[in-house]
Amino acid sequence: MPMIPEGSGFPVSLPWWSFALGLGFSASVGIFFGMVPAVRASRLDPIEALRYE
Repeated sequence: MPMIPEGSGFPVSLPWWSFALGLGFSASVGIFFGMVPAVRASRLDPIEALRYE
């Protein structure tokens, strides 16, 4: 499978800071939206949580 610059004929340049910014932003979003439901679920009483299923 060819890379995008080879297949399109357009040069692609990505500064290191934009790569780091994108990686950091997506990691923080994933951690936040993974931790919020986990913390909320950990505060529930197990009997009450299972009663509604």
